[in-house]
Amino acid sequence: MLQGWKPSPELEAVCAATTASGHATGIPDGEAVVRIPARMVPILREACDVVESPQL
Repeated sequence: MLQGWKPSPELEAVCAATTASGHATGIPDGEAVVRIPARMVPILREACDVVESPQL
């Protein structure tokens, strides 16, 4: 679970209109756009690296 700031309606609309390979356009029901503080990016990367580590 992640906690962050809610985006402005304008930013949420941009995110909803953005396409990603293999995904439908829009924000699925039950999901939300959350702005993550820049200081958390390295923490999230490290957490993902640990989970993907073959040592688990």
